[in-house]
Amino acid sequence: MVGRLRSGAPSHRGRALSACGQYSPSLLPLQRQAALGKDLGVSDTISTTDLYESTFYLMGGCELLGIEAQRIDGGITCRLTFRGEKLPSLQNEYFAGHAKVALFPFRRAFGQVNALVYSAKKKAKNQLRQHEQTTSRDQP
Repeated sequence: MVGRLRSGAPSHRGRALSACGQYSPSLLPLQRQAALGKDLGVSDTISTTDLYESTFYLMGGCELLGIEAQRIDGGITCRLTFRGEKLPSLQNEYFAGHAKVALFPFRRAFGQVNALVYSAKKKAKNQLRQHEQTTSRDQP
């Protein structure tokens, strides 16, 4: 079992990273958004494990919905999920190799995305370790 982090780092619960690298109170966990009547379809969101791509979406004004830690090949990988009106065009721009950003704001935002992912991985590793300890104690 790997912990699912839907709102970034525990100390940033309920806040999203905005395009300028600051935190804003617009992030709600996905389950809570659905409860509020916000139906998030597959076409409304994009998920990625690429931190550069993630930062590009943030710089383009997209909202970080959550970070999910996943166990892959013995390690922990984080998948970031975004939504935004410009998301499809930003994705096309990024993968066509035409992405342009202001360097210093991008660098600052990338550092914060990296810190959120590090925190999510750390929390997931701790949850995994606790689960393994509980499981090993329960077995004779």
